[in-house]
Amino acid sequence: MTTYRKRENFFEKGEREWRVDPHALVLRTPEGIEMAYAWCDVTTLRLRYAPTRAKTGRYVFDVAFKNGVDWSIDNIHFAGLADFEDRSAAYTPFVHAALARIKAEAPTAKAYAGATPLSYYGQSAFVLVAFAALAAVLITLPVLDGIPGVAIVKLLIVAATLPFLIKWLRTSYPRPIMIDAIPENALPKE
Repeated sequence: MTTYRKRENFFEKGEREWRVDPHALVLRTPEGIEMAYAWCDVTTLRLRYAPTRAKTGRYVFDVAFKNGVDWSIDNIHFAGLADFEDRSAAYTPFVHAALARIKAEAPTAKAYAGATPLSYYGQSAFVLVAFAALAAVLITLPVLDGIPGVAIVKLLIVAATLPFLIKWLRTSYPRPIMIDAIPENALPKE
């Protein structure tokens, strides 16, 4: 039986425990309440890289069941205010164990990697517009324009953020996957 524990946020008094039982995914809340949903009821799952400003290495495992319940489980533990702990060492084996149960109990479940198409294309469009606006402002802003090469320095500032954008674009691209052939960038390194 594989388990994974994490505290979601400031308002939770303790850690949630996710457990891979033979026939169900079980959640035990900090208050001791247990909820279980059968593996055979899984309809879709999604593995996605979903960083935030404070949680830059955040990966999420979304699982949806026939009754409409959707659970999102990520690899980042809330340790305190502005203090987050990466629990990938426990999260990745937990997700692999859950995927094995889903493959065995719900062979028709659909599996995806990356963001949802609406989210991916919407965010990509927003980022393109924002980058264009930032580049236009940096080029046209008259600050330090008397110094040769300042326009190039301004563009280099914009270009410095491109590696982060490229990583997000590559890992978040929405695509169907096989449960037994998980792409390397869909889960964090253990």
